[in-house]
Amino acid sequence: MKKLIFFLATIFTSFSLSASHFAGAEIGYEYLSTNTNGSHDYKVRLQIYRDISGIPLDLNQSLCISSSCFGQQTVALTFLPVLPQNGGNARQALPVPGLSDCVDANDPDLVTIEIYYFEATVTLQGNCPNWKFSWHGNARNVNNIDNLTFIGNSDLYVETLLNNTIGQNTSPTFVNPAAKSFCVGSPFTWSQAATEPDGDSLRYSFGHPLNAPFGAVCTTPTLATFATGYSVLQPMTTVSGINIDEKVGTFSFTPSQIETDVVNVIVEEYRLDPVTTLWLKVGTTVRDLQIPVVGACLQATAAGPKINTSASGFSNEAIEADTMRTFLYGLGLTKAVFDSTLSPRTDSIGVVEYNCGDSIITLSFSSDVLCSTVSPDGTDFRLVGPDSAATAIPAVSFACQTDLTTNNIALLLHQPLDQNGDYYLQIKNGNDGNTLQNECGFSLTPFYTLKVKVQGCTQPIYKLENVTVVADSTIKIEWTKIDSTVSKKLFTSWNILRSNNNQFYPIDNVTDYNATSYVDNSADANAVDNIQFQYAIQLVQNFNAKSPSNTINNILLKESTNDQMTTFDWSDYLGWTNAEYNFEYRNTSTSEPWQSLAGPTASILSYSYDHPEITAANEGIYVYRVIATNPAAPAAYIAESNWLYLEFKNEPVIDDEPYIANIPNVITPNGDSQNDFFYINDNTYSNISVSIFNRWGKLVYQDLNASSQDYTQGKGWDGTDINTGQPASDGVYFYLVEASDFVSGKSEELKGPLTIIRGTH
Repeated sequence: MKKLIFFLATIFTSFSLSASHFAGAEIGYEYLSTNTNGSHDYKVRLQIYRDISGIPLDLNQSLCISSSCFGQQTVALTFLPVLPQNGGNARQALPVPGLSDCVDANDPDLVTIEIYYFEATVTLQGNCPNWKFSWHGNARNVNNIDNLTFIGNSDLYVETLLNNTIGQNTSPTFVNPAAKSFCVGSPFTWSQAATEPDGDSLRYSFGHPLNAPFGAVCTTPTLATFATGYSVLQPMTTVSGINIDEKVGTFSFTPSQIETDVVNVIVEEYRLDPVTTLWLKVGTTVRDLQIPVVGACLQATAAGPKINTSASGFSNEAIEADTMRTFLYGLGLTKAVFDSTLSPRTDSIGVVEYNCGDSIITLSFSSDVLCSTVSPDGTDFRLVGPDSAATAIPAVSFACQTDLTTNNIALLLHQPLDQNGDYYLQIKNGNDGNTLQNECGFSLTPFYTLKVKVQGCTQPIYKLENVTVVADSTIKIEWTKIDSTVSKKLFTSWNILRSNNNQFYPIDNVTDYNATSYVDNSADANAVDNIQFQYAIQLVQNFNAKSPSNTINNILLKESTNDQMTTFDWSDYLGWTNAEYNFEYRNTSTSEPWQSLAGPTASILSYSYDHPEITAANEGIYVYRVIATNPAAPAAYIAESNWLYLEFKNEPVIDDEPYIANIPNVITPNGDSQNDFFYINDNTYSNISVSIFNRWGKLVYQDLNASSQDYTQGKGWDGTDINTGQPASDGVYFYLVEASDFVSGKSEELKGPLTIIRGTH
């Protein structure tokens, strides 16, 4: 079973028939438990605010509890002595905290107010929609109150309501005291917010102050009479009215004359009824409070909030004001205000120190800042670095105290501090239309300037170490950095820069701080065989790109071939000083490893390769590459070129035996019907196949079933290359005719040269 406490508070109470100059009161309650007979136990608390100019407070106070369901009863309250926060013996009452924060304590119009506490545990007989807890006491200080007209003698009266028909309830508890002094001409925001333990919805509004006749504890109140010019919604004289935020319970007003006014605040609780799904009122808490307005604010508050340069990490530095303003103008800060003048032309500027990589600047104030005047989007502040570039402050963070003020504001920087030297921070009007104000309504002078000294930033050191082609299909780049110079806090990314015409542009970025390599998949097999790329890397810190690294190109291998020789040339590798090259090859038809043809040496950028004598044992496709190494650290990195391929085939051996069939050795496929075809005129064999090769041993024509053809003159090979579909060029070719006969078992292999001469017709 949840517990609910009933809380009762009163301001400026009096006892019996003698005036004790009550300044306000409020009642609250807390649910404790439900008994087996259906009754409910509550704790009720009364809080009284008393003007000390009256007679002492009678500590014997009583409470009236009534309802339409169970009648009424009178309950005696127990007085609760209080302990001072700084220790000491228990006292009857304590001064209201913060009562005179904004006014001169010696102002003749200032009223000193104390708080008294009373409580009792009561039993409610059951559930009822209109339980009422009420108290009244004699009397208000009628001589000091300006907005009410008093006819005869009457008590201050307060009441709090409970509807426990849809569940028991604990009333809201006001966060701040019900008494505070204000001064003429300053705008104020004053919180009357309350905490609600049951999760009910709260609505704040102004109420009508109530009076009660002297006498019985349980009585019927009457509405207090407002003086001319005052009302429930405008209970005090202000520049443009007094407003209360119905959702959060804050007052906003600017007093316009010296006076003391009574204000009544109502907090209504609403709870969703699970049966009807309607929002029902389950409680009403009323606070009667008194607002003294004096003529002059405390002089120390009139300058607005101040940076606390005595706080840890802060200091003051003497400056020549005009010289500093000229310097700041060069940074784009056209106005600047500094701390108090030390001499006719010398000011003091506040200084705070931060380390490189810090992303929060915390400002401590010697007088509290009103939370509502801090623009949450950070626009109250502007930060400019040593390079004149503004550092964005997209948000601020602060802990708002119960009196709606804060003494620390954390500036959340969009980017960490990343330069050694002096930043300058200015406080100005934000998007909310004002600069920072203290709780007394005074503004900090716009363009107040603070120096932020940053140290510990290092020049980042990083280097592109290697660029290599990987397996003739892509390019990999590798780099190193000195960790102590590249801040992980500031790191944004590595930009990958590439050029193939001396114009670098970013092709990608790597967001891993620890990354040391990148594979450029856009440089495919075709690209690496034809293009020499240049690469660089670029550190990005705080989303600002630093200077690019050194540049390195990939090794591009090229070849030119004639009948007997292929010449290979490659580009110089600039990744290291005096790179050494090794020219290698291997036969792709075997599992043999790469073999060196030349190197390692730094003196070669080309190699002429005599074609080997090809036999059936070594024919195949050969691949060639260049490997570059750093002679200073051969095992550290290897740079590889693209690969080039050459195909070598074993040419047919032509023997000198005489031709035993009528096979031509010359054709002239020029369309003149004379010798236009290579053909066989032999019907000895049942199976004949014809193959023709060029001088490199490459097959250019084949008919494996020539015996089924009418292979006579006018038919056969017309000189078309089966690989290209184009006429084969003039020159010497070689034929291979294989013949066999199933019946006789006879077989024969005929080989010989064949010359193509096209000429004209």
